[in-house]
Amino acid sequence: MENIKNKICNIAILGSTGSIGTQALNVIEQYNNNFRVMLVSANTNINKLKEISRKFDAECIGIHDIEIKDSVHSIDCKNILFGRDEIVEYFLKNTIHTVVFGTSGIDDYSILEAIYPHVKRICIASKEIIVMAGVTGLLEEIKKKCELLPVDSEHAAVHQLLDGARLYNVNKVILTASGGPFYSKGISEVDLNEITPAQALKHPTWNMGKKVTIDSASMANKGIELLEAHYLFSLPSNKIDVVIHPQSIIHAMIEWNDGSVVSQNSWPDMRLPISYAIMYPKKMPLNIGKSQPFYKTDSKLSFIPVKKGTIKTVDLSYLAMNDDGIAPIAYMAGDEIAVEQFLNNRIKFKQIPCLIEKAIEIGRSIKFVRKDPITAYRDIQKRLKEKL
Repeated sequence: MENIKNKICNIAILGSTGSIGTQALNVIEQYNNNFRVMLVSANTNINKLKEISRKFDAECIGIHDIEIKDSVHSIDCKNILFGRDEIVEYFLKNTIHTVVFGTSGIDDYSILEAIYPHVKRICIASKEIIVMAGVTGLLEEIKKKCELLPVDSEHAAVHQLLDGARLYNVNKVILTASGGPFYSKGISEVDLNEITPAQALKHPTWNMGKKVTIDSASMANKGIELLEAHYLFSLPSNKIDVVIHPQSIIHAMIEWNDGSVVSQNSWPDMRLPISYAIMYPKKMPLNIGKSQPFYKTDSKLSFIPVKKGTIKTVDLSYLAMNDDGIAPIAYMAGDEIAVEQFLNNRIKFKQIPCLIEKAIEIGRSIKFVRKDPITAYRDIQKRLKEKL
């Protein structure tokens, strides 16, 4: 998008009714003369999808869950797509410049795999899809064909800091973690066994879905983000670090070989990394409702080191990163089951990393076909449930 002021960008938003999707549409609304919304999609939230379609005059809407086709009645839109196959077909037949993957989880991996040669830019929020694509080698193929922009706040920050830099000058890429409601208060103060789902869902900084919020509380989200950074930026494990930063103002830092450190800082608002991704390389004015930048306040920034052996979910991420097999996929598969079990009061909070570790062990016995990572993911989950 060389000149966003003069060009209209055809854009598609997958997962448009979720947190990332709605915030992406908010950014687009602020620059509605620069974007043409071609496709908006959702899994099952049809009523909200109808509203979005009308508001943005979308050419087409997509419903990922084909099972609800018979229950969907008239929608005021030119075209309705049912199921991922029809959504893929739309991309193959139409000219889409930018697609935002606002969906979470792995279910839309097949869409990414099919459409990447047919778009110019992919902005992706799903940590799970990025890691899965990294393990299978798909991520490297995508980078050869089109622009790949991460939407995660930490990885968007790293992308900005590394833009044009030489990796051999990097000593460490440092991701920050809010620490959630527990680790942000100091690891020694946390009684992991007594934590309830209600307590774990009270995130001090971000407003997110249940799965992501529990992941933040357990620091499993940071484990997956470490894997994400490993694949996105081709970084070995010894060049990636994490530090707890409760204020969530600094989103990432780069420590250069000479010891100097640069950081990317902003208010914690997902519209900023979304804007960075869909408007790259331009940085356009964006209204996020803040009257002044953070540095004009009396906010104090603090850091809590994450030492080896103190947070098991983080340690397991490095273990998975250094595994030659499908351990990163197993990590994510185990975490999904662990969060589900914890939210249903079937396991203690402290057992979340234990299930991830069991999943990694199971993954080592799975015959992995690189063209079918979702089957391996589900197989690991099935075997893990059998052990519960």
